[in-house]
Amino acid sequence: MLRIRLREWLYILLLAFLLGFSISGFVASLHGQNLMPMAFLGLLTSGYIFILSLITTEINNRWIVKKMPEFLRTPFSLLLALLSGFFGAIGGYLTNETFRIVDLHLPMSKALSLSFFLGIMTASLGYLLYKLVSLQRREEENKRLLLEEHIRNLESQISPHFMFNTLNALAELVYQNPRKAEEAILALASLLRKSLYFEPLITLQEEIDLLKDYWKVISLASS
Repeated sequence: MLRIRLREWLYILLLAFLLGFSISGFVASLHGQNLMPMAFLGLLTSGYIFILSLITTEINNRWIVKKMPEFLRTPFSLLLALLSGFFGAIGGYLTNETFRIVDLHLPMSKALSLSFFLGIMTASLGYLLYKLVSLQRREEENKRLLLEEHIRNLESQISPHFMFNTLNALAELVYQNPRKAEEAILALASLLRKSLYFEPLITLQEEIDLLKDYWKVISLASS
């Protein structure tokens, strides 16, 4: 299941407005209409389509698609996108019929055909955007995995060297200052215990605790 982020929704809204403005400008030039009212109607229709797409996508992602078989998820999502485009276009048509923003003289049959075409366009663009967002998510996941692998490699290189030096220092400290040796061993045990449950992202307090244990081991072992 692919969740759309707020920033991505804003990009989609901008794209919808650009397409709405471009299509309305093209229609205005074909029919000799005034550009500004036609552009306003195009932006309004794009807004309707965007709002319906946003609502249906969020409802689908949160409550519907998780319960569906895998092979039905993409076709069902495309159907919702088509319906969003269709009913959004119908909303624009009915708004224009009510408030006479532009004098189109468009019969209902042609309005339905145009709305269906816009629905297909919405579904096609939705599928394209889905593929682009999926690719971006895959790249982000690959970067995250590479970062985790890099961190593990660094740990595997640093840990043996650190342990070797620390244990050598503790072996000498046991005879010189048993109390400090005991404190250093306890700090080392705490550090190793936390390292066993390594997470790529930890809280600031956990990071501070790790640094405290590390510094305590180093300072006691080298004293």
